[in-house]
Parts: sequence; structure tokens; C-alpha cells
Amino acid sequence: MTMGQFSFFLLILLLLTCPITNADIFDTLGVTTPMNEGNFIQALPKQNKPYQQLPDLPQTDKLIRFAGVPAYSQYRYEIDEDALGIDKQGIIRFSIQISSPSGAANIYYQGLNCNDKTITTYAYASSASAHFNAYQHPAWQPLKSTGAMGYSQSLFDDYFCDSLGRPLSLSEIINNLKYPDANKDEQPY
Repeated sequence: MTMGQFSFFLLILLLLTCPITNADIFDTLGVTTPMNEGNFIQALPKQNKPYQQLPDLPQTDKLIRFAGVPAYSQYRYEIDEDALGIDKQGIIRFSIQISSPSGAANIYYQGLNCNDKTITTYAYASSASAHFNAYQHPAWQPLKSTGAMGYSQSLFDDYFCDSLGRPLSLSEIINNLKYPDANKDEQPY
């Protein structure tokens, strides 16, 4: 038996007799215990669970309209003032309602990270829904300035974040949404 074969044998023997579980290994690496889906094991990143505490659907009188995406100007973009918040990691959490001219609306509960310019969708609903439906594995995506998600870059640039990529205070965000023209002449930091 060569030294390489002996080392491999010892490694296999150690893995078979060691009381450490896969959960311990994944926990050490910063991921949750893997979920077994048939023969495929998927490791999920550790997440705080605030997205599981979903807000109520927006009330019409608490929606703040903002300029979303110029190319999609026939749609109405509104943020729910009651669902707007900033978590301990600096993620701005908000509900956005996007309504078509016919009155149909899609509502999303999302998080925007000013620091790395990403957005995720935690949950969704339609205007006919009674509550949000949570996504099981929300993924972070880069902000977009065009297409249906083009509003995400607009929120970053004009409403949620400062010029250094930090989240503004909640009162500054609400002020920017309610009075967007009042803040256009300010110089960046």
C-alpha cells in the first residue's frame, strides 16, 4: 500500500467513525443544515428570518406613488409607508405595488441592499390576494435600470441610498418618496 492510498484509507476511516455530522460541517461553513431533496443535497446560506415576518398587504391610503421606470410609465409604482423599514444589517425592506392601467396590481415585499446594490423579493401577492406568499429561497440580484425591475435602480439612486451606497434614514426615505422634487438640487456628499 502506497503512502497516498494509506492516507486516503485513513481519511475514509476518520469520516466513517467521526461523530461530526453534515449539519456540523455546514454550520461551521456558515450555511444551514442541508435539505435532502431526493438524492440531491442543497446547502442553503444562513439567513436571518425577518422575511418570514411578512407585513400586511398595503392599504390604499398608505401607498406613496413614485416615478418608477420611464419606459413603463403607463404603470403606477407605489411604496407602502407602513411596510417600509431598515433592518440591523442595513437592508431596506419595503412593499411595492405595481398597478396596470386596468387596475390589476402585483405587490412584492422586497429588500434592497445599498452597500452592494442588490435587491431580493421575499414575498408576492396580487390585488386579488388576501396575504403575501413567501418565496422559500429568495435570491439577491443586481439592481436593474431597465425592464420590469428598472424601478430598483431608481429606488437606489433617488429615494433609498446616499451617494456612498449607504441606506438613508427612514424619515429621509419617506421624505424623498413624498417630495422627490425638493431633493433634486442637493449636492452629493
